[in-house]
Amino acid sequence: MRVATSTEMCEQVLRQPERYYSCKEAIDAISEAGYQAMDINLHQYREELKQENWRDWAAEHKAYAAEKGLPVTQSHAHLYGSFDFYEYT
Repeated sequence: MRVATSTEMCEQVLRQPERYYSCKEAIDAISEAGYQAMDINLHQYREELKQENWRDWAAEHKAYAAEKGLPVTQSHAHLYGSFDFYEYT
């Protein structure tokens, strides 16, 4: 069994936009914390996925995670973020 987490945990620290983690920063933080696998939550990177070069973006970040020894073992669709309910409460 591998211990894993999601890039969503690094989306924003306590919803503070100035403390936003880019995907590569999230990968770095996950790697430095000692996790062995990761989920890329595509919801938080949905703007990047709207670009024409979205496949290049995805391949670049998958390769970056591999360099850090983190296989991407799952991902979440770009349609829903589990923390969105904070915006409505």
